[in-house]
Amino acid sequence: MIVNNKDLIFNINTLVCLPKQYEDIADIYEYNFKYVYIFENTIEGTNKFIEFVNLNNIKEIVLVDYRLEYETIINSLKDNVKINVLVTFDLASLSVDSFLYFHDAIVELYKNGKIDKLGILDKNLFIITKPQFENTFYIKLDVPKSKEVMKDNKEGIGLINISDDPKHSYFNELSAISLLDEKVNVINIGGDVKNFVKEFNINAVEIKKLDDIIENSEIVMYINFCNNDTSLFIKSMDRGTICLLGNNSIIDENEILTKYLQLKSDDDINEIAQKVKDVRENRDIIFEEYNKFRDKFTVESKESISDFVIGNKEMDIKTDYEKLLTVGIPVYNVEKYVGATIESVINAIDDNTEILIVNDGSTDGSEEVVLKYKNKYPEIIRYIKQENHGLGNARNVIMENAKGKYIASIDSDDTINKNFFKEAKPYLLENVDIVLCDWLSIYGENEKYPTEALDNGLKFESNYKKLLYSTIMPSNCNKIIKKDMYNEIGLKFIEGLKFEDLGTNPIIMNNAQTIKYINKPYYEYNIRENSIMRTKIGYNMIDILRLLEDRIRKYVDINYFNYEEFVSYVYFWRVEESILNQLYKLEDKERNEMIDYIYDNMKDILENLYKDNKYTNRLISRVDKDTQNYIQERNKELLGNNFKKFIAENIENKTYKILTPALILYNYDNR
Repeated sequence: MIVNNKDLIFNINTLVCLPKQYEDIADIYEYNFKYVYIFENTIEGTNKFIEFVNLNNIKEIVLVDYRLEYETIINSLKDNVKINVLVTFDLASLSVDSFLYFHDAIVELYKNGKIDKLGILDKNLFIITKPQFENTFYIKLDVPKSKEVMKDNKEGIGLINISDDPKHSYFNELSAISLLDEKVNVINIGGDVKNFVKEFNINAVEIKKLDDIIENSEIVMYINFCNNDTSLFIKSMDRGTICLLGNNSIIDENEILTKYLQLKSDDDINEIAQKVKDVRENRDIIFEEYNKFRDKFTVESKESISDFVIGNKEMDIKTDYEKLLTVGIPVYNVEKYVGATIESVINAIDDNTEILIVNDGSTDGSEEVVLKYKNKYPEIIRYIKQENHGLGNARNVIMENAKGKYIASIDSDDTINKNFFKEAKPYLLENVDIVLCDWLSIYGENEKYPTEALDNGLKFESNYKKLLYSTIMPSNCNKIIKKDMYNEIGLKFIEGLKFEDLGTNPIIMNNAQTIKYINKPYYEYNIRENSIMRTKIGYNMIDILRLLEDRIRKYVDINYFNYEEFVSYVYFWRVEESILNQLYKLEDKERNEMIDYIYDNMKDILENLYKDNKYTNRLISRVDKDTQNYIQERNKELLGNNFKKFIAENIENKTYKILTPALILYNYDNR
């Protein structure tokens, strides 16, 4: 994906910074590295790139070749962003002053520890560089295979190099074609080429695009006296056009292809002419061998790139879905509200969407309301009735039965703005992993408060972190999520506990690479006294955090995940608000039982949160000195063996202090 001008939030491992001069081959870099930024080497372009990297969660960048502006980029990015350089020029290029300068500048950056790894496309340059620099890798760039049917009526010999490149044997190629009295297809007939073809009476046809030369020629020549671009060879052979090579190492290890396709001398026009005759006679043998070579090259290419960069995750699942979107509505005893929920969804969807309603054992009149709408909209609404298993199970049933590529979840006492799905649809068609919006908290008839999903109250440059650490991040209801994201890692919602989405969505958010944030309160969250969010939490939060912790260890690559920061911003709020602050409201026996349960189930979580966690310490430092002192003492006892006595004494003496995360993070007291 070319990421320039994309109004998405990215959470990716590796981003290639490709100079704009190479834009015509950006598809090759996309194919090999997935995410590519087209870099304009100006002051404005440099500042834009730095801002892009800082606003997104990018763990590693690959700078292609050298530009003076790279120095500013390297000095401006944070220490946790790895920086690699990919060198595309070859050994012979170092005879040119500009390329020698590029080479020396890259070497200097490496020596000074400014870059982590060097990747080199030219094998000869790699061979002389590797002994000097340990983190140097030989890279083979693969080429996307064409899906088009090959043409049968190819004719003429094409030249896929250019006349003014001193590394190519362009006029030797033309001379050989003159000997054969063949038609030649070329990119540009001008200057010396025009005079040459006229002087030797060569039938030259000018074709505007390189791809058209490959497509329409029987044979192409890419004869040079140094290593160069291997992609043109592969692209030609893939299209059924035999490609003759000069001194190019791509086929060095294949005896048969070397015999037929590689010249011993790029100056011998008789040898070139003879090669043309030989390949025509041995076309079947050549392509039989090439097919073997091609499969091997693809494997070697992936291996070389995986050694060089972290890489970006690929989804193995390639499912064809009947619908673009499934809107899931889990229903349990909401007869007063579910009609408004269904109405709001019907008003928001289009013809490529289904509504899937799961009645999780309702005992009131919810089913009658649902069936009224199902009978009215049978082509849109599907209905599943089951015994009561809880919200987590209902969400899993929706996920398992959804026919949509994407799943949106609407709680059955809330509503959705009619514009959410319409505004999200272009991004679903673009294959974005998650689309999410803000929500509108509604208290009764008149009180409405928007809550932003991208939390600008958090002091991060990265928009991704502002999403990941926002208070409503775990919610399923303001998100449209690609179904394959769950299926790929076998992730389901936790069943039998409240806050089932807290045990699931942080994992999904971590795995999402592309996120579209719609800064509008499209999800309408109706707060009622008896809703799950308003009930006491108690042991459920302990259980859910335990399961989330275990899932992080299972599903998240800790090597490229700031675990300490995640624990602080995701666990801190919930541990303080929903667990520790609850202890002060309990009687002695019940409080001691809960403390035992905390120790049995989340002692390691507390240690990660409160023992030398610089992010948690930073949060605690925002409160007054007396509260800081109390919390530091509390944490010491909490991680020790005297916590029950400590808290009992402070309750009795009314000397305890409590932390309110809302006050710490947003300067408002939600007690």
